[in-house]
Amino acid sequence: MSEELTEIVEKVAEKTGLFICLKDANEVLKYTVRKCEVSGNGPDYVPVLFENELRDFLTRKIINARGAIADVFDMRPLPVSPTMPERA
Repeated sequence: MSEELTEIVEKVAEKTGLFICLKDANEVLKYTVRKCEVSGNGPDYVPVLFENELRDFLTRKIINARGAIADVFDMRPLPVSPTMPERA
């Protein structure tokens, strides 16, 4: 990973207060490069898009973690079932 991209990772980590491991950063970088290739953007666009994709990746991780916590603690409201009529 280039120095410019490493600085982007550090900047996003500092702004979000989250740790970004090298594995995740490389995964996002591969996705970003592929997205640039498919959209027809040149390699100059990778740093711009990389920062945005890194933020999106972290946002998805946070949403998934909150969902997992809600499952563990069963914090979702339960649906109210209609009362059943009493049997005669």
